[in-house]
Amino acid sequence: MLSGGLLPGLVIVALAALIPRPLGRWLPETFFGLILNGVISAALLTVLAAGVFAVTYVWSGTQVGAMLGFAPGVTLGHFLRLGLSAGLLWAPVLVLSVASVPGRWKEGVW
Repeated sequence: MLSGGLLPGLVIVALAALIPRPLGRWLPETFFGLILNGVISAALLTVLAAGVFAVTYVWSGTQVGAMLGFAPGVTLGHFLRLGLSAGLLWAPVLVLSVASVPGRWKEGVW
């Protein structure tokens, strides 16, 4: 049960809470920087969630390597669609995490 849905979901949600903070240190303390933080975080989370789904498929015994060799575009597209659909889990947490970034700004004023 844990590896089937709960553990991957918890990992993705935890990543959604953690990714925007380090990005906030590197991006400018402006509204544009905040929007850029959200876009970069969402792209990273989509790719990471696709990776989590790929690992889950491997754990369940699916031959992901064979699928990548046979139809790489279709296989990668499938996992990216799964990563995007996992946005139902990680998007609300990401929005809250990105919204908390201006509270740590040192120079910019929100």
